[in-house]
Amino acid sequence: TELETVKLCPSIKVLDQTFTNCEKLSSVNLQNVETIGEWTFLNTALTSLDLSNVKSLGRYAFESCHKLTKVKLGAECEVGVRVFFMCSNLVAVDLGGANLDKASSCFKRCTSLKMIKYDGHKLPEGIFGDCKSLKSVMLGSNVDSIMWSAFEGCTGLDTLYCESPAPPTLPTGQTFTIDS
Repeated sequence: TELETVKLCPSIKVLDQTFTNCEKLSSVNLQNVETIGEWTFLNTALTSLDLSNVKSLGRYAFESCHKLTKVKLGAECEVGVRVFFMCSNLVAVDLGGANLDKASSCFKRCTSLKMIKYDGHKLPEGIFGDCKSLKSVMLGSNVDSIMWSAFEGCTGLDTLYCESPAPPTLPTGQTFTIDS
């Protein structure tokens, strides 16, 4: 479609697949939106997102948004599976205290992502898998668990800092190593 810009009404729920494959859509104001459904903006040309007021992000909501470079999430946001999967130009993410408990593979294959700072409770399975440019991860004092393959394929990762006095738990049998 030729759609490039969208203005939404306050308190609207953006339904599943509403703007999927709108490949020219580069701007949308989500300031007053609380819920974004599944596959809603998949494969669009969005470049920057302020999701500070969004409370729920459905599965695959922004998957394959290859022009997306910057995202800000709100503290009360519950993030679904693969929301930003394969956003290959995503460099900066402000996770705040967003709830990532169900966000498996959320940032997987975001190959330009360089640094993460997170102070929620859990890093789910594969959340940053194959983020080859990821260099630094700072985990706040609230992070209490890191699940399977959270950093699998993060070949550039050289710093993992944890503010908590007790390190986060890992699944039974899993060790955490960084291969060079």
